[in-house]
Amino acid sequence: MIIRCPHCGQEHIVSNQTTDFVCTCKTGEESLDNESVVVTGNWEDYTGSGTVKTPLQAGQVNILQDSLESVQARLHLGEKNTLGDNKSTHRLRQREEYFEVK
Repeated sequence: MIIRCPHCGQEHIVSNQTTDFVCTCKTGEESLDNESVVVTGNWEDYTGSGTVKTPLQAGQVNILQDSLESVQARLHLGEKNTLGDNKSTHRLRQREEYFEVK
């Protein structure tokens, strides 16, 4: 069976009903190989671990969300990463796409 990753376009050959498969996207293009993750506090995953000085309020309700003021504030705050998200609130990690082989 041939599996084609929807993010990086790589094709992988796997046997039917043997195991599930994880594609580690490596195209050389940073925007395809990485995914943006919201940082809400100290974190640990398959890419390592890290700490933050001022964790965000996870689940906090923003009454201005999706209003004109909220959109304008997001456009003008801080440095952006290669995916366009704010570096102070997001981090990049290696994209891994999971495929369930049946």
